[in-house]
Amino acid sequence: MSRNLTQSKYLFPLTRIQKRMKRLTGKVVRYDAAQSTAYVIHYLIAELLILAGKINFSGKVPNKERITPRKLFLAAKRDREFAALLADTVIAQSGTQPHIHRRLLRSCPCDCDDCCCN
Repeated sequence: MSRNLTQSKYLFPLTRIQKRMKRLTGKVVRYDAAQSTAYVIHYLIAELLILAGKINFSGKVPNKERITPRKLFLAAKRDREFAALLADTVIAQSGTQPHIHRRLLRSCPCDCDDCCCN
């Protein structure tokens, strides 16, 4: 193991994160900045997996064995902050968000309990 990984007791490749941050900014990036970025990435991944796990267990047929890309996508779209963060992100093999446009839904124009308009 490299020195950076053993010092922080962390599984993310901190030197790779540090190099990418340096490449993006064009400036010198301290080790602490890469370490805090790795912590933030770890926290976001953990939160997304918790949300996807809740969706995975709460279905008609709960799939307890694995979290699929579809469940990750649904978890990201149902949470307001993740939806804003991942607005332009494409998750492979996740499908589309279930949505029916208002005009396609049947509604009674007279607002009665028993639909007499048909």
